Amino acid sequence: MSAPSAQEISYRGRKVKGGIALYTVGTDRAKELIYAQLRVSEPGERFVNFPNRLEARYYSGLCSEVQMIHHRNGIASVRWVEVAPVASNEPLACAVSAFGHSPTWCARHRSGRLV
Repeated sequence: MSAPSAQEISYRGRKVKGGIALYTVGTDRAKELIYAQLRVSEPGERFVNFPNRLEARYYSGLCSEVQMIHHRNGIASVRWVEVAPVASNEPLACAVSAFGHSPTWCARHRSGRLV
């Protein structure tokens, strides 16, 4: 997540003094960190625990994308692509959004290292 940048906004036709603080979530990096935590198999600090009542389609959606290398004009880039278009990636999108809304989690992982 980026440092905040001040953005002017208007609300009901009036400018809000000082505006708001806008943060940018690095979606690619968030997905990398989420997938890294999902690979942790032993309970502990980085282990992700889920309730028993979730259906299989939730997990399919959470793991519905993979990183692929694409080449265009001789330049390689990494992109996230859906594994199966029939699976909804909504659980993954929600996890990325939660990543952006968790200041504690973001601060711990800002360096790119999982603590």
